[in-house]
Amino acid sequence: MLSIEKDDIHAWQKDCEKKGLSRATLARSYSALKSMIKQAYDNNVIQDNPLKHVKLSEIKAQEKKQSESADKRKIRRLLTRKELQGISKGLTLFADEVRRQRRNSRKHGKPELPDLDQVVYPHWFIPFCNLALHTGLRPGDLYTLTWVELNINFKRLDKTPEKTLHVENPPRVSFKLNNVIYPMMRDWWEQNGKPLDGLVFPSRTGDQLDKKSHIKPWSKVKRLGGLDSNLNFYSFRHHFISRLVTNGVPLLDVARLAGHKSAAMIETHYHHLSPTKADEVMQTYGDSLAEGKA
Repeated sequence: MLSIEKDDIHAWQKDCEKKGLSRATLARSYSALKSMIKQAYDNNVIQDNPLKHVKLSEIKAQEKKQSESADKRKIRRLLTRKELQGISKGLTLFADEVRRQRRNSRKHGKPELPDLDQVVYPHWFIPFCNLALHTGLRPGDLYTLTWVELNINFKRLDKTPEKTLHVENPPRVSFKLNNVIYPMMRDWWEQNGKPLDGLVFPSRTGDQLDKKSHIKPWSKVKRLGGLDSNLNFYSFRHHFISRLVTNGVPLLDVARLAGHKSAAMIETHYHHLSPTKADEVMQTYGDSLAEGKA
């Protein structure tokens, strides 16, 4: 153990990097090794701590950029079928749990509470979650969304993202609600008394909910649906954009639907998902030459 030197650590690091291990994995492993040796030194098992001042080699700027890009690609992806099924299952079980808790409350001393068995959605997070999945709206935009912006009569969503309100000529998210999310939001609108204005997801007092209000119910939905606890709610937005890109929607149109002013961000972070048309184009070109149409 005392024979370990700086060069040994760096050689080990280089070998691990060649095998494709991530920087985070290396850091965790090395931290565990250093802790073990320090413990041995503190307990007088060894007379010196050879790794006390030894650090992992700094990652090169280009390698760091590539690593970060790879990590972002892992995040900016489509949700799997299993994950989508887990979300649906989690929301159903969450609704059942909320209703069951309300029945118990009404039965044991609080009969004045509304009967949640008589409404479509026993909790605001259910339509909130579905709207995020179908529109790709950021959580902050869902919290500030109004019934004027989500026009049920015209079946349209028309909103300026909060993130771009400060810029000149900010982009707008504007599109017709699809045939799956529209009836869900119509039911939520009717459940709330068919309001003409006001927040779509207000607090009990009618004010705007805290922008972290979705975290607790989302954690519960993940647990009930058997989802990875690390799955971020923002994954809905990544899924929305990724699905559009993989379906071959032009990147500028994707940008507009996602509330971006240009396609630059979409191209940078999602272009790897875009289906290539090169083979098809080259075949068409070759056929035209063969037919003398070039």
